[in-house]
Amino acid sequence: KKRNRKDDDSTTKKKKKQSDGPQAKKQELAPIRKKLPVYQYRQEIIELITNNEAVLVVAETGSGKSTQIPAYLHECGLLSRYKKYGTT
Repeated sequence: KKRNRKDDDSTTKKKKKQSDGPQAKKQELAPIRKKLPVYQYRQEIIELITNNEAVLVVAETGSGKSTQIPAYLHECGLLSRYKKYGTT
């Protein structure tokens, strides 16, 4: 099959997009994560979890509590230090 330049360009673009990797995705998501309501309490939540045996976080649906709090704990190394983390 004869290949033309257009086919080569689209293949190159696909490969380039795949090679962007996790760091590019992290940078892409950063502004979105900062808009979630739970973000403004990030440091306070980390400190509370570090200094207390149990922490209960109550917030509206869609605030980021069940997705972002585990991410915050992972990013600062707390998930590897503590063995139990639960969310409902």
